[in-house]
Amino acid sequence: MNRKIQTSLSWKGKLSADGSVTISLGTFKFLTGNDTLKIWTYTPNGVLDSNTSNDTAKIVDTLLPSPQAIYSVTVFCGFVKYSASAASTSPTTISTYMWSGQGLPGYGPLIIKGQSGTYVFTRPGTYSYTLIVTCSRGCVTRYEDSVIVPDYVAVTLPADTIVCQKTSLLIKAVPSYGSPPYTYTWDHSSSMSQTLITTMLKDTVFVVHITDALNCRNYDSIKITSKPLADASFFVKYSGTTTYFHISDSTLKSYNYHWLFGDFVSGLAKDTSSGYLGIHLFTKIKIYTVKLLISGENGCMSELDTSIDILYAGISLINNKSSDLRIFPNPFQASTTINYNLTQP
Repeated sequence: MNRKIQTSLSWKGKLSADGSVTISLGTFKFLTGNDTLKIWTYTPNGVLDSNTSNDTAKIVDTLLPSPQAIYSVTVFCGFVKYSASAASTSPTTISTYMWSGQGLPGYGPLIIKGQSGTYVFTRPGTYSYTLIVTCSRGCVTRYEDSVIVPDYVAVTLPADTIVCQKTSLLIKAVPSYGSPPYTYTWDHSSSMSQTLITTMLKDTVFVVHITDALNCRNYDSIKITSKPLADASFFVKYSGTTTYFHISDSTLKSYNYHWLFGDFVSGLAKDTSSGYLGIHLFTKIKIYTVKLLISGENGCMSELDTSIDILYAGISLINNKSSDLRIFPNPFQASTTINYNLTQP
């Protein structure tokens, strides 16, 4: 076969009633459109038999032709249009067109089913692609090429990030290339500014779109993951002049708690405390704003505050420069009177 003796091909068995037999000869590639497959018969010792009538068996005379196509790409502002059609010299019609190729990093690949289609490249570069055309009888022709996308207007947002819930963020879009002035629009916002100010409440992907004076467009995106805040509350109990602050935390997390009692007076005990229970002796009868700072397991801090109306205050320190203390009678036997006057607040 192919002018070579195929010693590996053999057959043993009975012929059919008409004297024929079917033998698998393998797979062969034909390089021309008018090739012929021939078989010569030999005796077991490798010598041609005496029957010359069956020395040549014509199996294939004319092969099915492959389709031929012409194709082109046009580029405008990152929009690449792919187009193809059957060549005038194509020996057969084309039934299907399939485009595939390299896409942008982080984006889907180029896939177009049909004679034409468009893919948007948001960054300049050289991108390869493949066109496969198929005729109605299954013959295929493959074309490989590349397209160059030149510089055009682009916009860049900061890298993806993770923040705590309720964090206020300023996101700035940075333009490059193109022809100013630029206009901006944002998904998830009505803002048309270059910057976007937002407060994070949940995971969000922000997308900015830019258009330059030539009406070229581009976009970029940023994913912001929002970590939840520590979830806790507290209640207040009074015992004489002492106030107790108790955490009421249904999640039973191992948070860190820090109290700010809003009662700082120079020379007196500190007005802060840490821990699940806060205890404080307020120095004045007034309304205080008490804050609880909670640091969660993920490092995010939340703040709770409430107003406390103190009706009974304790005396933490007596300073003789700011008070007048009198005891009479002195000395005494059964009873005495203590008179304390605070001369300075």
